[in-house]
Amino acid sequence: MSIRYYLTGNPLKPEAQRAVLLTGDRASFDAFLDHCEAASTVGRADALAVVHMMAAWVEQHAGDAREVDFGPLGQTRLGMAGSFDPDAASVRPDEWRLTIGWRVAPRLQRRVDQAAKKAGLDRRPQPNRNPNVVQVTDGMTHTRDAYTPGGLLELLGWRLKFDASQPDEGVFFRPEPGGAEVRADNYLDVFPKKILAVVPAALTGPQRLLIRRRTRPTQAEPMQFACEKVLEPT
Repeated sequence: MSIRYYLTGNPLKPEAQRAVLLTGDRASFDAFLDHCEAASTVGRADALAVVHMMAAWVEQHAGDAREVDFGPLGQTRLGMAGSFDPDAASVRPDEWRLTIGWRVAPRLQRRVDQAAKKAGLDRRPQPNRNPNVVQVTDGMTHTRDAYTPGGLLELLGWRLKFDASQPDEGVFFRPEPGGAEVRADNYLDVFPKKILAVVPAALTGPQRLLIRRRTRPTQAEPMQFACEKVLEPT
């Protein structure tokens, strides 16, 4: 299978684009144990025991802030995360944590790159990351494509979640056929497949529903999706 990717904007180099890898299904740990049993004399139990010993080896040396070398795989990288007061006499346990990462062995990096070059590239269109609203229901009357001023509105679909603490993200209402938008400021649920929002009490007349969200926290401007449905007041 070829290496699938798509191109998108590069905030560090506006004149160029960056590639985003479309990874496939993850190879499971069970599949690895099956591979050990099928491709060698190492059984599943032995392979599992070795992996657990490796994890315990990392944990044992982390207490001394020692990184661990695993040969052809690479080595661990340790770091310290937290927020610190330079004038404090000591650091409380809840103010810091030891982080662990991985430095891949150069030989393994080269082999991975060679395998990818051999597979070749397959450019794909950028995936649709817009919110997809499937159903809108007035929570007070259980009427589809309607709203009650000051009541609850239920939205069902995909990719709906946003950061409600950001004033430019959320559920917005735009009068039909036009006019100033009004944001719903209160939310009971904000999940990828479901939103429960409190409708602004001052809304009147038909309203077009809009959702704005960032796909990642560092995104400069939120994406906007205008629902095709126009909500009627109950």
